[in-house]
Amino acid sequence: PRFEELLTQSLLVATGQMTEAAFEASLGVADNESPAADPNTIKAERLTHPGEQLLGHKMEDMAEARFREAVQLAPGYAPARLALGDLYRARGEPDLAEAQLRALLAANPGSLEGRLALARVQIDQGGAALDEAEKTTREVLDTHPASAQGHYQLGLILEARGDHPKAAASYRKAAELLLDQQGGRR
Repeated sequence: PRFEELLTQSLLVATGQMTEAAFEASLGVADNESPAADPNTIKAERLTHPGEQLLGHKMEDMAEARFREAVQLAPGYAPARLALGDLYRARGEPDLAEAQLRALLAANPGSLEGRLALARVQIDQGGAALDEAEKTTREVLDTHPASAQGHYQLGLILEARGDHPKAAASYRKAAELLLDQQGGRR
């Protein structure tokens, strides 16, 4: 890499917008245990992180362009698919969100984040999709009982079904897990 690229990448690492592993991979310095990162994956990472920042500044169209370019470069790059799926869900475009998340799960079937994100889209859709969301969320909680997001989403499902006491218990469990994870309990 040229000096300008190294400087830019160093700044991205310093500001948390690029992982050290991606930076080292771009230099050709990879751990002995892991293969060098694919150049397209590195490019996709470089597009996704600024896209997330653009979202934070309410520049959705520009963020979408970054995410779409990242997905085109590295179709299996999960953070770009998740970001694009979340953006489409927030915009009220569940079909587009679902397509991105199903593509993510096709490439990464074990993705906890992908499964929960798809369930969240299904919660928003309601109706019969709520059954699938509940099934997925409960499967996630069976294997990851400490998932605060999973308990929160189960609360959303139970609330949508009118089971307010169980929904409240799920929300409470999510809050307790978050406090524990942040070291805020007693």
